[in-house]
Amino acid sequence: MATSCGKQERDGCWKTKWWKSDIYATTEIALLMDQNGYRESALHALNWLEKTLDHSLNTVEYALLIKAFSRFSDYSDSLNKAILEFLTHYRSKFLDPTFDSVYFAGLIDCRVYRLSIVVSSLRSLLGLSRAIY
Repeated sequence: MATSCGKQERDGCWKTKWWKSDIYATTEIALLMDQNGYRESALHALNWLEKTLDHSLNTVEYALLIKAFSRFSDYSDSLNKAILEFLTHYRSKFLDPTFDSVYFAGLIDCRVYRLSIVVSSLRSLLGLSRAIY
């Protein structure tokens, strides 16, 4: 499992070449690792994600942090901070461009994809089941 997810960096993140931020890959792989019994790797990733809160992130990155922190009760302070930053950023900039449009051109409408990440993360945060929507 650990090798199929790539190499976790010493700082706790997983690097991506297809997105300008390592937050997406780190969030998704950390959750996958935790679900499969690799809690230490997941927590190492969460510690890295926690440090990213001190940077200027975009709306999607804050939504991803909310998704990650909402699954781990030890990160409730980080979850609260991510929610506040998400709401502040959302109100001021809505869904600003995040993805490299050249890479995704023709594959998927980036705005729809980003919005789906936000909605998915908020559903997760609020504990809504799939049956509701």
